[in-house]
Amino acid sequence: MASKPQGTAWSREDRDLLVELRTRLISVEASMQEVKTGVTARLLNLEANSVNKLELQNVEIRLEKEVLLNAEFRSKATTYGSIALLVVGLAATFLSKLI
Repeated sequence: MASKPQGTAWSREDRDLLVELRTRLISVEASMQEVKTGVTARLLNLEANSVNKLELQNVEIRLEKEVLLNAEFRSKATTYGSIALLVVGLAATFLSKLI
């Protein structure tokens, strides 16, 4: 606190006013700190949510690729299975005529 100038007398009211102002200033500083902490928490939450959204998008992309690969595999398996059945059927027909 600043020292009082020489020759100036501080009254009790002046001191009480200074104490009240200091108390209010401390309260305002505490409130500002709470607001700052709240804003920081919200920003961290938003950042975490955006990271989660990116991770979710990456998982969705990988899942779509897996679904496409699975569909392609099923298509090939069905084609090759049909060809194998055709070959076995032809072989059985051919063998039955030989016997």
